[in-house]
Amino acid sequence: MRKKNFNSIKIKRATIILATLFFLIFLSLMVKNWFKHPLDKGQPHIIESTSTETEKRFTETLNETEIEDIEIESGGTGKPVETPLQIEEFMNIYELLTVIEPGTRDSESVSIKDLKESFGEPTEFSKNVQENTINYIWERPIKGEKNSVLNVRFSDGQAVTKSVIGLDSRGTTIINKDTYNGVSTESDFTFSRAKRLLKQPDGITEFIEDGDLMQIVSWISRKGNEEGANITVVFKNGVAIHKSSSGLE
Repeated sequence: MRKKNFNSIKIKRATIILATLFFLIFLSLMVKNWFKHPLDKGQPHIIESTSTETEKRFTETLNETEIEDIEIESGGTGKPVETPLQIEEFMNIYELLTVIEPGTRDSESVSIKDLKESFGEPTEFSKNVQENTINYIWERPIKGEKNSVLNVRFSDGQAVTKSVIGLDSRGTTIINKDTYNGVSTESDFTFSRAKRLLKQPDGITEFIEDGDLMQIVSWISRKGNEEGANITVVFKNGVAIHKSSSGLE
């Protein structure tokens, strides 16, 4: 039986937006080095902005959701993961990390104990005391990927968002208009099919909204004529519903 832990849709919306915008801050930190453009979770599209603009948007969202002057507790090792995993092993574990919709108790999410067993103590964590939310961050959890970052957000003791960036420092060389046009949002174009077409994505964020699994996935080109170009696809329950690109010639 579903039980709402928040008394208003406004608080629920704020929690979801903040969870994804936290991931955006990670993406913005990689703009200068990896030509990445951050995602705006509020609407499923790419926003071509600088790190400063992303931080401004984050601040504006905080103001809109009326959660200024929040009390934050923080900690962590301050160091990268001691025993990073091979990409295949990391992805196998990542795909099994269960997240639930904020404010629900109809299922169990992955626990912080499970995460620590897989990745060790987090590089850092920050707790919002008023909302009882905690963001855990592991830097360099993937062997050989120095820009990889895993972020798992907990709300009221349950994992509600998981994000990873920097999955493939080599990037892809197959991003172009043809591959972009090959991604359909008007048919059953699945996440599995997208991975076959575009290969390993660079960033993934996942959460549950209104009972639906939402995935925002990005691919980036770091070689060839399309260097710096990216493709982002939004999936709902594994099927593409929106796509966007930047830098395609």
